[in-house]
Amino acid sequence: MIFGSSFISLGGRHELAQKKLAMGINQHICNTNHNHDNIGFNVDFSGSGLPVISVSETTGREGFAMHHQHSPLERFIHITGESAIQWLIFSLNCTPIFILTGWSSVSRLKKVMGLYAFLFAVLHLAFFLADRGLMVLFDEFNFIMGLIAVAIMLPLAITSNKWSMKKLKKNWKILHRAAYAAGAFAVLHLIFLERADWAIYAVLLVTGFVIRIPQVRTAIIDLRHQYLSPARASVG
Repeated sequence: MIFGSSFISLGGRHELAQKKLAMGINQHICNTNHNHDNIGFNVDFSGSGLPVISVSETTGREGFAMHHQHSPLERFIHITGESAIQWLIFSLNCTPIFILTGWSSVSRLKKVMGLYAFLFAVLHLAFFLADRGLMVLFDEFNFIMGLIAVAIMLPLAITSNKWSMKKLKKNWKILHRAAYAAGAFAVLHLIFLERADWAIYAVLLVTGFVIRIPQVRTAIIDLRHQYLSPARASVG
């Protein structure tokens, strides 16, 4: 019985040692996963044979989101990003609204809205870089789309003044048509982020672009004059 009890005691100690070893390995791997969010490991000593090591892989976005979901800057990144695309879409739709309604006052807001869009886009990028670093920008396609949108908006913001209009002349309008490209890349940024509201911005962007097509623009203005002019004459 002495040998039997000693064997049981050694067996218990062996199991305890295995558990401690498994906990230590798993803890070390968890610390490693902190820098590699897309790979997960688990070591299982519960079986009677050799320890079982399982490997699980998540998408880069899932691991990235899990690592940064509690970031103190995440809220600022979200708010500035939302504001940037909203001001950009509003700015791009000022001219279409003028074409549809004839309200000249709305066109005066175009420049201010565009500058607000650029301001929030820069803040969005700054908070993102402060939270996640520069190299992360090139890890995923959606980040690259957002970066391109900001890059396009930069020369537009710099040349949003009378001096640039005089210097660039006809080229100024050609340059500022790139605002639609910035809007397209911003929408792509949302699409690849798998945001549910990307379709709203896409519809507004495409609708505004179609209304600005010269043939469509002329047809809308003619219809507006045809139906609104008699109404104004009767009121007068």
